[in-house]
Amino acid sequence: MRIMHKYKRLIMILLVTGSATAIVGILAIRALHLNDRPFSRTLLPVSATIIKTMKKHEKIHGIAGTDGSQIYFSTKNPEHLISTDYNTTDWSVHKTPFKATKKSLHNFNFIIDSLSIQLLAGNEAALYIGNMNDTLVEKFTVTPGLFTQGIKTPSGSYIFRAFDPRLKSIDQVFLKVHPYKGILYKNEHVTPLRDDAGISTDGMLHFDDRYGNIVYVSYYTNHIYLLDTSLQLLLKTKTIDNTELIPAFTGRVGNAEKSRITNIAPKRIINARSHIADGELFIESRLKSDSESSTAFSENVIIDRYQLKDFKYKNSFYIPDYNKQTLNQFQIIDGKLVVLYQYDVVIYDIPI
Repeated sequence: MRIMHKYKRLIMILLVTGSATAIVGILAIRALHLNDRPFSRTLLPVSATIIKTMKKHEKIHGIAGTDGSQIYFSTKNPEHLISTDYNTTDWSVHKTPFKATKKSLHNFNFIIDSLSIQLLAGNEAALYIGNMNDTLVEKFTVTPGLFTQGIKTPSGSYIFRAFDPRLKSIDQVFLKVHPYKGILYKNEHVTPLRDDAGISTDGMLHFDDRYGNIVYVSYYTNHIYLLDTSLQLLLKTKTIDNTELIPAFTGRVGNAEKSRITNIAPKRIINARSHIADGELFIESRLKSDSESSTAFSENVIIDRYQLKDFKYKNSFYIPDYNKQTLNQFQIIDGKLVVLYQYDVVIYDIPI
C-alpha cells in the first residue's frame, strides 16, 4: 500500500524542491545562447528523393513497423492496424488480437515481426504477445510502475524505459525483462538522477541489431548513451552540436495537498526523433548549424547520420517539407525512408 501510495503521489504528482521562478529565469538565460554555440555539418548535396506518395488513411496515427511484406501503421486504438506495401497505393485495415482497455488506449506501441505482433501498453505496465491470424494472446506484467518505451532484443527479451515506485527518487530506470523469467537486469544510474519523473532525462530507446547494443538518445541534451544487453553503460558520447545544456526544467504546480510534476517552462528539444538501421543512427536535430541557410533549415528537416561501430558522425541530409507539411514521424524500413506527414505518407530513397 505504501509503495502504491508513493507511486500515485510521486509519479503522477510532483515533489521537486526549489523555486519555480528561479528555474524559469535560468532557462530564459540559457535559451538565449542555445543556438549560439557554432558547429558545422557535412551536408549531402541532394535531399531524400521521393519513391512513392499516397494520401494518408484517416485513422493512421503512427508508423508501427513491418513483417517483411507489409508496412504497418498504428491507429489511436490498439485493436486496429493499417497497412500497405511498396507496390500499391491501397490501404488495408487489420484487426489485431488485442482488446483495448482504458489504460491501453494511451501510451502504447507495437513491435511487429514475421512471427508475432507485440503490444507494449505502458500505462498498464504490460506486454501482450499475439498473432495477427489468431485470437490467443499472452499477457506479461513488466514492472510494478509503468513504462514509456520498449524494444525487443534478438534473444526474446525486452528493454524498457520505466519507473519503479520502490526507488527513493522519481527517476527513469532501464529494465531488461524476459516474458517468462521476469526482470533480468535493472539500472537506474544510466542518466543523472534528478527526482523529476524522468522529464529532463527523457529520450529515445533503440536496439542496434548489427552490434547487439542498446542506444539511448537524449531529447534535451546532445548526449547519446550506449549500453550492453546487461544494461551496463559502455559509452556516453555526444552529437555534433555543442549543446550540453538541459533545457527541460520541472517543478511543482498545485498546492500542498495535490500537486504534480510538470514542465515549468517551454521545452527546448535538441534531438526530436531518431532511428537505427543498417549499422547507422539517424537523428532529427532541431539545431541549425553554421553551414546551413536559415531558409533551407526552415523548409526541411535535417537528419544527422552516425556510424554505430564508433559513433563517428558521417554526414547529414534534408527531408523536405511535402505540400507545405513538415515531417511528423519517420522510420527506415527495408532500406527506405518512410515518412508520415499530416495528410500524406511518402517513401524516400536515402541519400548516400
